Amino acid sequence: MTLRLFAAVYPPADVAGRVHVACAPLHDAAPTIRWEPPGRLHCTVRFYGAVEADGVAMIAAGLAEAARLFDPLPVEVRGLGAFPAWGRARVVWAGVRADPKFELLHHEIEVRAMALGFEVEGRVFRPHLTLARVPADVELPVRRAIREAARGVRVRERFTVDEVVLMSSTAGPTGTRHEAVARAPLGRH
Repeated sequence: MTLRLFAAVYPPADVAGRVHVACAPLHDAAPTIRWEPPGRLHCTVRFYGAVEADGVAMIAAGLAEAARLFDPLPVEVRGLGAFPAWGRARVVWAGVRADPKFELLHHEIEVRAMALGFEVEGRVFRPHLTLARVPADVELPVRRAIREAARGVRVRERFTVDEVVLMSSTAGPTGTRHEAVARAPLGRH
């Protein structure tokens, strides 16, 4: 059996709910795009891709090793953006500004993934909460409407990262389902 895995951090439910409410003008501007519900807002720390089930324990152990090296980390959700740019948006996001140790945590997770044979991701770590994925066939006026709506939205929330969660992602007819596979608390427990 193969699982599609990624490691992520999740804001608390109340923070995710407030971010979701603050972004309501974006949802209203482009209601045909599938916006992430509050419970699915997360910051991906490492994408592993397809992994055989017998490799999950090794990945979970590596995450736990990396997480133990760090105390809980303060982060701030602030600002909106799009990858690669608003006019060609594929992903609409809320920015995550974190303690510099968050990047070190990402690095430690990356080192352990490489030790297991995973390729280096090869891009700068830009932490963010994905608000929506924009299909390629969405027309330019809709993309512009999202950008215009974003200009009036102010997002500013704080929370503490206290664990990294190994998630499995399964595509289905009603969308993608995410399920926690393992949890790696930050700090020495």
